[in-house]
Amino acid sequence: MQTSDDLFFLIKHLDKAEKRHFKLQAGLQKGDKDYLKLFDAMDALPWTPSENGTSSPYDERLLKKKLGGKISTTQLHVTKNYLYAQILKSLRSLYEEATTEMKLAVLLSEVKILEQKGLYEQVTKKLTTAKSLALKFEKYSALLELLYFETILCARHKTQDVEAEVSILYEAIFKSLELQTLEIRYKSLQNKATALYRNGTWARDTASKEKLHILETEPLLHPESRPATFLSKVSFHFIKATLSQVTGDRHQAISHYKDLQAVWTGYPHFKEEYPSNYIIYSSNYLVCCHLVRDYSLFPALLDDLEKVPLRNYDEKAEAFQNIWYLRQLYFMNRQLFDIKGDLPSEAKKLVKEIQNGLVKYAPRIVKSRQLSFYHNTAVMFFALGEYNEAMEWLVKIQQTTKTDQRKDLQLFARLLQLIIFTEKGEHLHIDNAFKAFEYHLKKEDKRHDFEGIVTANLKQIASRREDRRKSFTKFQEELSAFEPDKIQGYEEISIWVESKLKNTTFLEVLRARAGASS
Repeated sequence: MQTSDDLFFLIKHLDKAEKRHFKLQAGLQKGDKDYLKLFDAMDALPWTPSENGTSSPYDERLLKKKLGGKISTTQLHVTKNYLYAQILKSLRSLYEEATTEMKLAVLLSEVKILEQKGLYEQVTKKLTTAKSLALKFEKYSALLELLYFETILCARHKTQDVEAEVSILYEAIFKSLELQTLEIRYKSLQNKATALYRNGTWARDTASKEKLHILETEPLLHPESRPATFLSKVSFHFIKATLSQVTGDRHQAISHYKDLQAVWTGYPHFKEEYPSNYIIYSSNYLVCCHLVRDYSLFPALLDDLEKVPLRNYDEKAEAFQNIWYLRQLYFMNRQLFDIKGDLPSEAKKLVKEIQNGLVKYAPRIVKSRQLSFYHNTAVMFFALGEYNEAMEWLVKIQQTTKTDQRKDLQLFARLLQLIIFTEKGEHLHIDNAFKAFEYHLKKEDKRHDFEGIVTANLKQIASRREDRRKSFTKFQEELSAFEPDKIQGYEEISIWVESKLKNTTFLEVLRARAGASS
């Protein structure tokens, strides 16, 4: 039994093609259809999604008003359930050929129907087609089901060499299970490596170091390990790249990403089969290039990613949160320097596109990426001297639902707020902000870490007890004791301090550094 909310949100997430297909299917049935009246009434209800995943609620009273008594109150609940089932049925028929998994599901269904009809020759042909497809795309779950079904058919209908043929089929089942298990093990390791990276501690604390050591000594990740399937090869190289990023060895990470790109090149049909995966891994490659200030691959690879065929909302959402993230990075670190006009206006145009995507794809946006969009936008406006705009995005980070992902960005948002208060000389806010942040550092036992040193220096600068140049010189000297590659926000703070010592803008220092590294 579905709730009214389920039906409402299903209808609101249908695109034009899906609605048209549903109406065409419904039109094949003769007579007056209450469920179509309900569909039109629900489709007409107002709905305003937001970037935090919430949206305007379903209003039952407004629905009944729009229906105008066309469906009796006693029949409304039954009609809702029927409509929900019909929409899903329509979507199944529309997308039954959309992915290999769906094609295999249809083939398996047809195999069973033909077997029930006693058409065993046709069953064999269908099984051969299905197994060939499953092997081509390494769909071991489907292959296992097909092979097991074939053992049953063989035992029932074969009259010669039954034992030998069944034995061969079971050998194929065991091999498929072995390969599937290997993929699952690699995927489990990949999830652990990704979690370690997303935690944002960069292996600075004891718990993260222990997790890193366990992964680095895992036999499946040994350099001589030879993953046997496409997905296990992808996971192997991605894990190695991720662990290199966690340890701060970005050039080694890039080397692993190059190996990963070579895997995709060697299996071209998988790019179409797994478009989201290809976009994700290629995006991570470019992000790593960004971290070493190498933007040479950005134009060509971004162009390639934008041409990847996308089949549904989920894939379009994945493309958005990766491609637009990269577009923003490229804008901030390259295109920004070539703009001759109003920089803040150009930045706001970019941010507007990002905001629209965050709203449109809110249910699908990964929390860590949402925080990254907020962080990059805040830093971009800070670099342009648009402090009020920057502060709005920093507040978004703080207001984001409590999460363990990207704690580094959450922590840096607090630091950047302190810098903005210092820049603006807002002493009324800065005292409370310092107290709150110092309490947070004490609770997290980070008073003597990078964040604690930065806070102490900012407090000294804000107090105006010493000559500002002397304070910033001391700040710069203390920053030099840390490893830049392992600390989120180090570069932004370092650029800001340098801009004060050189009496220039943040953007000019960023431009000079970008020129020096290109």
